[in-house]
Amino acid sequence: MLRKANPLTRSPLLYDLGLSFKYYQNLTAVNGYIQFLDKEFDLVMIMDYFDESLVLMKRLLCWQMEDILYLKLNERHNKEKDTVLTDDVRENVKRWNKADVLLFDYFNKSFWKKIENEGENFYKELTIFRQKNWEIKRARVTNETRLQTMYKGKQAKGYVIRNDLPGALLAVCQKLITSEIDYLEHLRVKQRQRSSHIKVDQPTMETEHKREDNESWELAKDLAYEPVELA
Repeated sequence: MLRKANPLTRSPLLYDLGLSFKYYQNLTAVNGYIQFLDKEFDLVMIMDYFDESLVLMKRLLCWQMEDILYLKLNERHNKEKDTVLTDDVRENVKRWNKADVLLFDYFNKSFWKKIENEGENFYKELTIFRQKNWEIKRARVTNETRLQTMYKGKQAKGYVIRNDLPGALLAVCQKLITSEIDYLEHLRVKQRQRSSHIKVDQPTMETEHKREDNESWELAKDLAYEPVELA
């Protein structure tokens, strides 16, 4: 008997990118979908190398340096940073999310190839960008840390804007420190306003979701989970 699968508990990156969870253990399907994504996206940014990703995006879109300046958000409270995973737990996380590991490894490799193709001046621009980002933080926010409640009581570090900024600059700073949850809701409101005239075939969508509820990633075994036994 196949076990009902919960798509959000495994390889969430590929799920968010549109791959049905029933293919999570199908190596051919996963590799095929990664190739599809590679053709769809001109740039896949890597969170681990956020600054490099922004500079690449700036170059690709012919933006100005001011268009990619940012303030770091969602940094956890210090008291919640002491969780250390053992090597065995880390390995099991990778094994459980084999499909996502394949996705990351593929685009991480192509990411650094893109940077290599940009030439040595890429790193000069990266240095300038980081300097400007540090300057904008020093000029627009204080050294005071303000804790923000993100969800279910979890807190993240926030910022306190300087009180001597002119109105226009203050508005820009407010956007820079807006949490992703609040900004996402802002974008959703704008999207609903723009697409209010579009009708969605909701029954068809619900039928598709119910059909997938009875499927499982165990239809294939190529990327089956084989855990390391914890000591």
